[in-house]
Amino acid sequence: MNTVAVKPACIRTAWQGRISGCILGKPVEILSFQEGIAGLEMYLRQAQAYPLLRLADLVDRTVAVAHKLEEREAA
Repeated sequence: MNTVAVKPACIRTAWQGRISGCILGKPVEILSFQEGIAGLEMYLRQAQAYPLLRLADLVDRTVAVAHKLEEREAA
């Protein structure tokens, strides 16, 4: 069996991403993957949830809503 070196910072970052997806919801999780931190920050500002201190509401006419609609159409 081969051993793989894993950086603790990578594990922590992946875990934080997963947690944020669970807290914020799938559309915002996908948004952060596709648009990066700048897109996520822009959405949180539009939702008046920046800095993030609570659950972010889904805001009409935003990128996150478009991702949610795409997800529904794909199902």
